[in-house]
Amino acid sequence: MPSIIFHLTEAKLITQHLREASADYPFTHIHGWQNDFTIGSILPDAIPRPLKYKTHFWHPSDFSHVVIAPDLNLWQKTYPNTLKEPMLIGYLAHLHLDYLYFTEYLPSIVRFLNEQGLDETESLKAVSVQIRQTGEQMPVMTFFSKDYFYGDYIRMSPHLIEKYHLSMPASPIHPWPVNETDFAAYRQFCKLAAADLSLDIKKEPVRIFDPTDFENFVNKAAETFIQQFIR
Repeated sequence: MPSIIFHLTEAKLITQHLREASADYPFTHIHGWQNDFTIGSILPDAIPRPLKYKTHFWHPSDFSHVVIAPDLNLWQKTYPNTLKEPMLIGYLAHLHLDYLYFTEYLPSIVRFLNEQGLDETESLKAVSVQIRQTGEQMPVMTFFSKDYFYGDYIRMSPHLIEKYHLSMPASPIHPWPVNETDFAAYRQFCKLAAADLSLDIKKEPVRIFDPTDFENFVNKAAETFIQQFIR
């Protein structure tokens, strides 16, 4: 799933757009709404990996897939009054970015293949990954490593941190509206994330993603979110 840096970037883009447009929505009249929105935008990741199926609203029928996109309908059934709470709106923005990432962006970059060399969605049947641009293939486990997939997340982060002046949000101002995780877990997560933000990362070339293309994707996702869920 997209790195916290990418979610913070999208949150910055969304809140900045709404502020500059003098957007007049009920939640924009709430004191500290931008801070709580940003908390929501990283909140689904503030939980141990084995429990992320819960915070990311994965549909049980997708549990066996190589990659899993959030079920936005399941979220909206659980939180029908999302637009009343800045933190919930930010949470939905996180899920929406993940959804677009796994259903549109990542499939345009790579293919997951089975032993017959055919496209595969089931994790137990997928044996390799093909990078579309180069045709390079590698085992699935090699792809999901710091050499490739997760390493590119790290390699793309310094530019975004510097360009968008990213930082962790302050403590929440309003009552905690989310049941899938709690403030204690979030606080521990913030300690680790803040350390990541302060790392002096050596600039190295990416191996899978195109940084400009990815940044454009995040910008487009922010625009789409505003149009689809806020306006």
